[in-house]
Amino acid sequence: MTALIGICILAPIVSAETAEEWSEKGFSFMMSGEYEKAIECFNITISMNTSYADAYFGRGFVYGELKQHERAIEDFNTVIEINPNDAEAYGNRGTAYADLKQYKRAIEDFNTLLELNPDDAMAYYNCGLAYSYLKKYERAIEDYNKAISLNPYYFGVYVNRGNAYADLKQYERAIEDYTKAIELDPSLVDAYINRGLAHYYLSRYERAIEDFNKAIELNPNDADAYRYRDLALSRSKKQKLAPGFGVIFTVIGLLAMAYLSRRKV
Repeated sequence: MTALIGICILAPIVSAETAEEWSEKGFSFMMSGEYEKAIECFNITISMNTSYADAYFGRGFVYGELKQHERAIEDFNTVIEINPNDAEAYGNRGTAYADLKQYKRAIEDFNTLLELNPDDAMAYYNCGLAYSYLKKYERAIEDYNKAISLNPYYFGVYVNRGNAYADLKQYERAIEDYTKAIELDPSLVDAYINRGLAHYYLSRYERAIEDFNKAIELNPNDADAYRYRDLALSRSKKQKLAPGFGVIFTVIGLLAMAYLSRRKV
């Protein structure tokens, strides 16, 4: 019945006869963001050939885009049953598990992907993110390092490795990574905010203010940037009034920052 409904919906727009043609139409709709039409095409493909792995893959990807992660996992499971060596299926299933906060299962899939394709920088990056969410920051940094060795031009890896260093209170190293991310993408608001937070933790309030100002310049609607800047301005004034008590203000600053969070990219 689903396939017949799909044909009725798409008949005025799409003409296809074979499973392969319906699958190609599905990928075309997927690429243009017409997800419901893509699903209908993939459904028709699968009704014609239940072993058509590409259709399950495409439908799984679309379900992921629609935040229907459990359904995405079901389709990627089928792809893997049909072809146990499909590296991309493991990667996409891992991403779906991560979106469901099932980070250990996500890491298992990313590791399987890396067994099949050891040079996949994004798989190392995704592994690092999953370990970060599990608060295993040293392990996350190892994977970020591998991702950077394979692709030193992706700013997101530097931002999130910087976050891991900051979580380990290695703020100077965090600042180095945020700065590298900014060199790669000078419009990266999150990198300015995160670097500003690192400066704040080090009681470098003036430098923190500079970064928050830059973030506001790039995105005047970023409420966090204004809030963080106000905190840094307050600490800076107190520091100027009583410069001999920098350590005390640093501790207070750390407490104040407890509810502020760095941003992942």
